[in-house]
Amino acid sequence: MYLDKPTLVTVSPYPEVTKEENESVTLNCQADGVPPPSYSWEFNNQVITGEVGRNLLRNNLQKSNIGNYSCVATNEIGVTKNYTKVLVKCK
Repeated sequence: MYLDKPTLVTVSPYPEVTKEENESVTLNCQADGVPPPSYSWEFNNQVITGEVGRNLLRNNLQKSNIGNYSCVATNEIGVTKNYTKVLVKCK
């Protein structure tokens, strides 16, 4: 069996998304790999504890939510990540 670390990690929306303060955003991630990868998320290079899976939902966006969100795709062969930027228009 051919094994391969996660590749072609795509995050959407990409490369950035702008939302109004108090709105919500859902970030989506997809990667290829054998075996299939598991997913986790980082915010400004810090692990978001408890957030696993292909989708990340952020409700009630505030200025503190502005930054880079990385999807981390991992399998037994390796790790690959890609990111998107979330911008929030504050009132």
